[in-house]
Amino acid sequence: MSLRPPFPPPAPGIAARAAARSVRGALGPLFAAVLVGVVLATPGPVSASDPDPASIRAAEPPVVVFHGARDRRVVALTFDDGYAPWNCWRILRILHEERVTATFFVNGLYIHRDPALWRAIAAAGYPIGNHTYSHHDIRRLSHERLLAEITATRREVERVTGRPMAPIFRPPYGARNAASDATAAEAGFPTIVLWDVSAVDATLAPRPAASIRAATRGRNGSIVLFHAGPSVTPRILREVIRSYRDRGFTFVTVPELLGLPAAVAIPLPGDDLGLAPAACPVTRPHPECDDPPAAAPLAPSGDDTGTGEVTSVSAAAPSPRRTPVPVLPAARAAAWARSEEAEAGVATLTVVALLALVGIGAVLGRRGRREPPEA
Repeated sequence: MSLRPPFPPPAPGIAARAAARSVRGALGPLFAAVLVGVVLATPGPVSASDPDPASIRAAEPPVVVFHGARDRRVVALTFDDGYAPWNCWRILRILHEERVTATFFVNGLYIHRDPALWRAIAAAGYPIGNHTYSHHDIRRLSHERLLAEITATRREVERVTGRPMAPIFRPPYGARNAASDATAAEAGFPTIVLWDVSAVDATLAPRPAASIRAATRGRNGSIVLFHAGPSVTPRILREVIRSYRDRGFTFVTVPELLGLPAAVAIPLPGDDLGLAPAACPVTRPHPECDDPPAAAPLAPSGDDTGTGEVTSVSAAAPSPRRTPVPVLPAARAAAWARSEEAEAGVATLTVVALLALVGIGAVLGRRGRREPPEA
């Protein structure tokens, strides 16, 4: 006697169709979850045209500059961000030893990582400009949010250094529009400073020789962009300085270049700023101390070139208060965890995954329909 199961097995075609229906049913919630991920990961819209800034009240009309006047053989070195304090100390020490003045544009977020660094920069007489608090693309921020970012950075710099910020603003990535310009002016930073020369030092793997070539392309009145963070920057800085000097250039701050208030003089020879020779921490060494080139930390980057108008106002040159500040070794700061490129990459990968899942569901559905039911 043969034993038969109490229920006959389903026909292959019916089983395939049932499996396809199960897969399609499971893909529904997954499709919704992926769609939500796409919406969250995709960067916010950026208008192709400048929004109307008529509702923004600016105490002084904003002025955008890419360089200074072309009739003087001077260049202005500028350093953005400040996400790696150890390399900022090295930059500051080189500038002081070479008797070169420069301008820093700091993110308020990084002041907390090493307040002594920014006290030393201010004590050395280097102007500190505003670079927002958290380095977002300011075209995507509301008027209130951008105003808060600029104001918070100003308060932090002035609280830590005891000195007013220079009235100059640099938008992250060089990204700006009429509304952001007007908001910066309303916050007390009517001069929006971009650049016409970039050292290209904030890429993932900068090459020193290429960065030197890029950074030394300046001409009369150029504003040169560096970043206060990548380890390549202090390694190439002396060579860049030497190249400009050999061609007869002198160095000025951005306020000096543009004839703005708060232009300051660098300390006189022999002044002691407490900038002792660099030494790697013994108890906590870090890769930025190594002589061989190392990849720069991931940092915001972006170039913008062109021409701009420069306004001239009365210049003042108060002598900075020179208080010795001890050198405090700082641990290497974390890299930027999220940038515009990262957001775009996440969005692209999410869309690809979504299309792949839809394709799998369609293939399974067609396969199930092709199976003829057994009699």
